[in-house]
Amino acid sequence: MDAELRKKESVLFYSGMALIVFTIWSVTKTIIAGVVNPAELKGLFTDIVGYQERRIYFLIAMVIYAVVVAVEIVFHFYIGISSIKDSRGESKSIVYIIVAFIFLLLNIVVIVYTYFIDRIEHFGMNEFASLIIDATSLYILVEIVISGFQIRSIRKKTA
Repeated sequence: MDAELRKKESVLFYSGMALIVFTIWSVTKTIIAGVVNPAELKGLFTDIVGYQERRIYFLIAMVIYAVVVAVEIVFHFYIGISSIKDSRGESKSIVYIIVAFIFLLLNIVVIVYTYFIDRIEHFGMNEFASLIIDATSLYILVEIVISGFQIRSIRKKTA
């Protein structure tokens, strides 16, 4: 029982670390893409609002995007740090598992829409690489949710 608990705690610890690293990498990648190729980032927002002549809508779309990304970053860090604390036995809160499950469901919806509905005609190597990264992030969230529940179950049995 102790070996199984240590294994699940290790999985939870490293999944939390992986989520934090993936979040930092995603932010860095977005910043670098915006600096190296600002037209691509600009194209994202003009696709959202339609015509670039509507500058106010363009700015609103940028602000909304920044807020959504900031919220995602905060929650990913919360999930990652909480899972690390839980793996060490420092926290007994289940809230991070619920938040991780919500993000898991949202990621599934985004992956299905983005890669299998929206971009199905234009699916190239860039989309494939992004799909692999998004699937890895999804896998990390699955590991956090499953390991979090399994650790609780094992700890209840040994208590």
